[in-house]
Amino acid sequence: MIEIVSFKEYKSNTLQGFLTVRLTNIGLEIRDITLHEKEGSQWIGMPSKPYEKDGKTKYSYIATFYEKETSDKFQTKVLKSLAEYLGEAPEDEGSPF
Repeated sequence: MIEIVSFKEYKSNTLQGFLTVRLTNIGLEIRDITLHEKEGSQWIGMPSKPYEKDGKTKYSYIATFYEKETSDKFQTKVLKSLAEYLGEAPEDEGSPF
């Protein structure tokens, strides 16, 4: 199950804020997941670290899912859990996350 531990609003371009997520069934907490929004669409970004290449700042993921299907399921559940945390959606049970 996914539990949102915290959400800190921080608006800059598509960035809307940072959240901490707990995967309670495996005892893992992921910090600094980013929430983005553009033209009514929301998505999350996994934690990353910046690096310089050709004079530009780029980002390298610290952790990521290697299967797109798992990544998509995680993203959907995190967004739904965040909406519940913020009081914007009803709770849903039965997901592996």
